[in-house]
Amino acid sequence: MKKLIILLSIVSFISCKSPSALKEVQIIVTPSKSIPTNFTIDIKNKSIEQHKSFTRALYNFELIDPALLIGDKDTLSPYRETYLRDSLYVIYQKSFPINKKVLKEFLRELKNSNLNSSARHYKPILDGKGLRVRKINTKNDTISLISNLVSYRNEKSQMEYTILDAFFKLAYKSIDDYKGICEIENIQDSFSYGLPIRKVSEHPIEFRIWGSITSLGSIGQEFLIFLNSLPNDRPVIFDLRNGSFAYSLNNVLEKYSQKKQLYIYGNKSREYKNNREIKSFLTKEEILKTIANKTYK
Repeated sequence: MKKLIILLSIVSFISCKSPSALKEVQIIVTPSKSIPTNFTIDIKNKSIEQHKSFTRALYNFELIDPALLIGDKDTLSPYRETYLRDSLYVIYQKSFPINKKVLKEFLRELKNSNLNSSARHYKPILDGKGLRVRKINTKNDTISLISNLVSYRNEKSQMEYTILDAFFKLAYKSIDDYKGICEIENIQDSFSYGLPIRKVSEHPIEFRIWGSITSLGSIGQEFLIFLNSLPNDRPVIFDLRNGSFAYSLNNVLEKYSQKKQLYIYGNKSREYKNNREIKSFLTKEEILKTIANKTYK
């Protein structure tokens, strides 16, 4: 009995001294002159919630879609203006499950960021992007990172981009709602991520363009290298529904379309419809039908 009491005392002492487990991770992104988007990663329930909302007190009411207002507007007169000013407008709010392996990889990379104590990484600028990361444990103790050093990927922003890299991997593998994905892409496009191309399918090969690709600077050079790496004997599809090729790339696309099987679709591909060399369609279904009528290896 005495040994049991001693053992229980040791276990109790260790439990009191051991750190609390991580409960959730909050990531709040504020692109320049835009409404913040909140992401809450629930560790226990293996889920991620994507949430974007605001009040009229903070933003121009003329830009608000009345359909987003929470509540019955028609029954509020004569106090309508006060209600509208103080009301919460939810633009987007959905929750998605996270695969166990995906969550484990995210937590590993989060640990590698060395966010072990609250930090503020700040430089004086007139306007810019903001990033806030909160690690909250089961005791509700919080470690926070508040930063605006996200315009460029460099040594000073290493912690920020280690966390962002891990976050975008998890988000793309977990969020399966098209509107939510577009929001993620728009957020990523506001950071330093180079060529805005993401592979979304292998059969057939398909790439998602989530930003504007130009012929200028390092982006133009990366795009040429990318085009050269594509196979000549398999169709390659580009989804431009949330991205675009600059007009200056027309000649480049014409050249590569003559030796590679390149297909483009999306509302932003309309400008290529009159170009016979560039295979442009409004929908992916049209491309798949065209591919089905051809023979590829």
